[in-house]
Amino acid sequence: MGMHKHRWSLASNMETPYFGKHGFHSPQKIHLKENTINLNKLDEIAQSGPAVIDLTAMGYTKLLGTGKITKALTITVPACSKIAQKKISALGGRVNTEAEEAVEAESEP
Repeated sequence: MGMHKHRWSLASNMETPYFGKHGFHSPQKIHLKENTINLNKLDEIAQSGPAVIDLTAMGYTKLLGTGKITKALTITVPACSKIAQKKISALGGRVNTEAEEAVEAESEP
């Protein structure tokens, strides 16, 4: 007639955890692993290299806006924060993201 009436001490102490909360495990496919780079690290790379940088080929997935940049760059990256894009555009540089490239490809006949 149910374990809440008699033999409750047996149910609560020795049986499997039937009652109560047991946690939640989110699926691993919804957790994205992003490899990010900040503007200050990008500026160090740009000092010794060209003004056109392909971060996708270097393995980075997102450009973040922490730090300062000293020269105009043309950067290709899958995703970019708004702050990083503003800082690069203020110096006359350009950020090419995958979303912009997809829109340009659709608009061309």
